[in-house]
Amino acid sequence: MHPDRRQANVATAIAALAALATFALAIQLGFAYDDEPMLVQNRLIHSLAELPAALTKPYWMQYGTLYRPLTTLAFGLDWALGGGQPWPFHLGNLLWHAGVSALVVRVGLRFLPPLAAGLAGVAFAVHPVHAEAVLNGVGRAELMCGAALLALVLVASRTDMAPRDQWIATLLLGFAALGCKETGVTAPVIAAGAAWVATRDRRRALALAGAAACGVAPLLVARVAILGTFGGDQPHMAFQATSWMGGLWLALATLPRAVALMLAPQLPRYEYSPTLAALEHPDVTLIALGVVLVGAGIAAVVALIRRPTWPAFALAFTAVTLLPVSNLVMRAGIVLAERTLYAPSVGILLLLAAAFALAVERPALRRAALGGTGLLVGVSAMMSAHEVPVWDRTATVVQAFITRNPSSYAGWMFQGNVYALRAQRDSAIWAYERGLALFDRDHRLVHAAASHELVAGDTARAVHWLEHALDRWPASRRSRAVLINVRVAQGQGAAALALAEQGLALEPDQHAWERLRDSLRAAGVSAASPASAPAPPPGAR
Repeated sequence: MHPDRRQANVATAIAALAALATFALAIQLGFAYDDEPMLVQNRLIHSLAELPAALTKPYWMQYGTLYRPLTTLAFGLDWALGGGQPWPFHLGNLLWHAGVSALVVRVGLRFLPPLAAGLAGVAFAVHPVHAEAVLNGVGRAELMCGAALLALVLVASRTDMAPRDQWIATLLLGFAALGCKETGVTAPVIAAGAAWVATRDRRRALALAGAAACGVAPLLVARVAILGTFGGDQPHMAFQATSWMGGLWLALATLPRAVALMLAPQLPRYEYSPTLAALEHPDVTLIALGVVLVGAGIAAVVALIRRPTWPAFALAFTAVTLLPVSNLVMRAGIVLAERTLYAPSVGILLLLAAAFALAVERPALRRAALGGTGLLVGVSAMMSAHEVPVWDRTATVVQAFITRNPSSYAGWMFQGNVYALRAQRDSAIWAYERGLALFDRDHRLVHAAASHELVAGDTARAVHWLEHALDRWPASRRSRAVLINVRVAQGQGAAALALAEQGLALEPDQHAWERLRDSLRAAGVSAASPASAPAPPPGAR
């Protein structure tokens, strides 16, 4: 075997082994966090007979959002393999991550020596920003999409492949990428960029972009047919609570943090929902940095078009794959999550490896480069291994949310849900109120707090939050139903009738409200005018 090929194979194997060694104990983990609604409660993936039907349904069947048929298929096969046990999901994620780490090396070898390419793969394998994607079962979407996009780079940049075979492979990989996750929509751009930097043949680049587009197109049509829209996600409540411009400021202010998470190993926070104060008064410095980063991304794409080089492609790869999850163009259901940085981090790590390759060529910098890189990789591996037990169950995941980012209202909401499942009602109310103090614009949190206050006997605070919910979200069916029942129980028939009539004006098909309205009218009750806004919350019990 040629020495260069041997070195390339060794570097590839080391990267894969680093991924396996770092996250090996993940096989022992249980179902946690998003695994519960997506895997445990999703009955369509529990039967191979029903699995074909699942491929025609939204990814989040409970909410009717997103469409990832290949990821759903993988879940169904894993469920069948393990009979509903969590180990096939975690073993699958571990193997996929090892494979993607190996693919990072192979892409790096397009322009880096084996040592630097291997370093990029190892750094990717052990980076703590990838912990969530690897350790949570539903992170499979990130892993499979990342694998498809990197394989696409390798195929599109080949110069020794028959054009017909290359075109077909590119089409299939484009289909696979979007079939696993929304980031796959970037496949045509990535295919064109990889072909362009490898051959500088504009016609070939455009042909492969067309091939990837042909793979993506059927899934876009399916998304519209199944979801009614291309995006198919419910925007995070922070985006729903502000104007379009306010959402843009939030997205720009979040971008520097996302880049920082990819650049240097740091303890994952997992939950980044903003406070109401941060939403209403965004950090101008972070927004400015976000604008600079957007400009850098645009400049990278322009540089790739004008003077194609692999470093320019690496930076453009990060910019292009980060765009769909950045909330700059379309609003997603999250503000920021480490798992969404799985594919974008590839480009940044390849650039850092390129800088390492330049440094080790200089005798004065070689020792510092080797020592600093070794320390960085070692710290990353220890941090990632430390994250494994966090993802064993939902309670430990949520505990990490509030411990590492106590200013995230969503973390407190999830903690309240954990307490509620344990029947620790006082603790649940305490957690919900902590969340409400940070952000009171999420109807799920408001309704949960009201319901638990009501069961705990604090009707005044429950009514406050229910009225708050209806003031902000008049179509909140659950909150309206609960408040109607409270008013009836309090003997306030007129107020109950007014609430029922308002609800029927919004949703005429609510027959329960219609029957209640008719019974109250038959008893001689007339509707009262509701208060224009909810009163301030009463003091704590």
